[in-house]
Amino acid sequence: MKKSVLLSFLLLSTGSNSFGCDYETYDTTIVGAGLSGLNAARTILQKNPQAKIHILEARDRVGGRTFTQDGVELGGEFVDKDHYYTLNILKELGLETNGIKADGDVFLIEDGQRFDLNKMKPLFQSLIVKLESAFKKIQPDAYTKWDSAQGKHLFTPLGSSLEELTNGESRILSAIVQDEYGIALEDATLSSIGSWIERLKEYQELVDAKTNPIMNLGLRFCSFANIDLATINYRIQGGTASLCKALMKDFPKGMISYSSPVTKIARQKSGAYEIDATSRVIHSNNVIISTPFSVLRERKILDKSLGLNDEVHSIIDTKPYGRNGKVIVPCSLQEKIIYFIDMDNKTAGWGNMSGLTFIDTNVTDKTDKKAEITKSVFEAKIEDNIIPIAQDWGSDPYSLGCWSTLTAGTPYSMLSQPSETLAGLQQFAGPHNDKTLFFIGEHTCDGQTSVKENNGEAVRTGYMQSALYSGFVVGNYIAQ
Repeated sequence: MKKSVLLSFLLLSTGSNSFGCDYETYDTTIVGAGLSGLNAARTILQKNPQAKIHILEARDRVGGRTFTQDGVELGGEFVDKDHYYTLNILKELGLETNGIKADGDVFLIEDGQRFDLNKMKPLFQSLIVKLESAFKKIQPDAYTKWDSAQGKHLFTPLGSSLEELTNGESRILSAIVQDEYGIALEDATLSSIGSWIERLKEYQELVDAKTNPIMNLGLRFCSFANIDLATINYRIQGGTASLCKALMKDFPKGMISYSSPVTKIARQKSGAYEIDATSRVIHSNNVIISTPFSVLRERKILDKSLGLNDEVHSIIDTKPYGRNGKVIVPCSLQEKIIYFIDMDNKTAGWGNMSGLTFIDTNVTDKTDKKAEITKSVFEAKIEDNIIPIAQDWGSDPYSLGCWSTLTAGTPYSMLSQPSETLAGLQQFAGPHNDKTLFFIGEHTCDGQTSVKENNGEAVRTGYMQSALYSGFVVGNYIAQ
């Protein structure tokens, strides 16, 4: 007995497991060097500079699905005016922003014609009413169903859950769904209705402002006089790349391992975690996972020894977003933003007349049809500004979709109730396993709970801010 105890002690102290492989040990291991992972590490180090932290990043760069290339944003781009937590971080890090004004055009295209804004208003209003009515009728257990053939939960198809839509309403919704998720309306699921309502309300607010002569005149005056009331959101000077660089400025050398995809996260009987990553074995007391659910599922990273319950697995099993294209402009431009919905070509988004760039996840040819769509929408010759995609989000094995599952699991009581331990995050975010396992990212804030760090407002899911804030909350929890 004494001999076996002594032998075990020697094996642990020399950093070898029972199979003779060397392993590294850390207080906290973070899987993913996106905004949430970087901010979690930064927060821990601010509170405890001696903490032994390591970040494993599958790619050869930081940033995750925020990515600045050649002065153009390929992923997350805007910071909304009410994202106080993010704006405070930018100020703290000494980063400047460009304000984007709301005095640009807003229009809808149908049969090759631009709609008058007054014609758009009733369409938006009726569509929002119908979606909200459908949303209220959905029962919590209806969002996902167990698929016995595949052995996992799947999101429930939209099917006939919506009341009958008019042709105009259906075409508007199809354009927004195609733009937001990269999928056709008939392939959509129940879980997405809430986010559609929010998107439509944003357009409705813009249309209301444009059709109110006093409000419209006020917007134009404020924009001309450079008064902040006209600003609707901000773009970081230097792009999100500058934010990532600033977040990791004080990281110890070698704290991030690049090109180190994680293949398995398991839990030992001792309670510590064992992480397999590119011929390395890491032992850690705490694990923070910032990887999209779709990646965890498709690459089978989470071992059964973690003991996560069925509800957690049902969320991880759900369908990720598809791939889509994006109309964007270089980070440095401060132009009037034009919002549009093209019902003919099922696309929607924003852009500007100067320096317009269209990046599509499948485009390598400048004659691509989607580029032609963009030209027709904006009435601008932009052939020289079309940049072939360098980052195919749809096929990237560490993204598996443009965004994470924004509204995954919100009906479950476990997820819709804010965590008592981590205010402002869903229960899904943690802590799991005796407060040692955490999920962070844009998909883990509950979008409902007011938090002091965001000026007393909720941190909504699906934004750069929700990624940053989830990293802050979990990092702060571990540091304490």
